[in-house]
This record gives sequence, structure tokens and C-alpha cells, in this order.
Amino acid sequence: MVSTLAAGFNSPAGVAVDAGGTVYVADQNNNLIRKITAAGVVSTLAAGFNGPAGVAVDAGGAVYVADQFNQLIRKITAAGVVSTLAGTGTPGNANGTGTAASFSYPTGVAVDAGGTVYVADFFNNLIRVIK
Repeated sequence: MVSTLAAGFNSPAGVAVDAGGTVYVADQNNNLIRKITAAGVVSTLAAGFNGPAGVAVDAGGAVYVADQFNQLIRKITAAGVVSTLAGTGTPGNANGTGTAASFSYPTGVAVDAGGTVYVADFFNNLIRVIK
């Protein structure tokens, strides 16, 4: 059965689910990360993005965002605190630690059980790894 969640999304671009059944949505044109509880309650987890395209959640509840037009990979704590995990904020192709690394329109993000983050770096045609 297919059903719809009416939440005022504007181009939802990515979705992830944590172990407890909470759904996280990259609401791209609203520049938000939305959270949907198992009961269907929709709220905003974090704002201030620029075209978030991908979202992932780790075992500890941290949410990772491919903040596409800001050229950043962001991390949101369970309390909703947003920080930059990697990226300079301008398009580029450089490996490095944290803000020394650069991306060119990151569109997807995933995290494995060990906490390694994988990024689809769209215009660089690369999969990037953040350890």
C-alpha cells in the first residue's frame, strides 16, 4: 500500500531512517531537514541549508547532510546542533581534513556502521570518503 505524508515538502531529495523508525528528509527547496516520527508527526530538525540533497543517519542518531549548493557536508546532533564536517563552501576538488577538503555539488551521503561517511561528489564524478 502506498500512502502520502502531507507535510509541505518542496522537492524532497533524500530520505533516511534510523533504527527507531524516525524518518529524516532533505527538503531541498525549503532548505530544511525534516523529521517524521513513527507516529507520523512531522517537524523541522534543522534549517539554514542551501539545497540539501542527501541525508543519512548513524547508529548514534547523528544526521549527515549533503548541503549541495553550500558545497558542504554537515552533521546534525540528536539535539539539532548543526556543524560543518567537511568542505570549504566553494566548489572544488581537494582531499583534506574538515574544511580543507572541497566538493563540487555533493548530492548524496551515506554512513556505515563504523561511522565512515561516503559522499557522492556530483560534478567531480567521485565517491569521497570521510573517516
